[in-house]
Amino acid sequence: VTGTQLPSGKTHKHLVEALKTLGAPPPVFGFGISTPGDVKEAIGDGAGGAISGSAMVQLIEKHQHQPEIMLSHIKDFIAQMKAATQV
Repeated sequence: VTGTQLPSGKTHKHLVEALKTLGAPPPVFGFGISTPGDVKEAIGDGAGGAISGSAMVQLIEKHQHQPEIMLSHIKDFIAQMKAATQV
């Protein structure tokens, strides 16, 4: 499942715990991840990382006709998301 919204009331913690019981390595989440807060939550819940594809596509789509502005927004977005991994 991918997208920018995590279903209401759902957390990543139950998924991480279920995978741990099976001996799986920490997962990388790519659903419900669109803000630095989402990244912090995922990492805090035990994820090994977070992927934010849909949010990135939305940035590109929004600024596709303004390449310099688009690249600036992408750079800022990536910096904020990366900083959120430092919990």
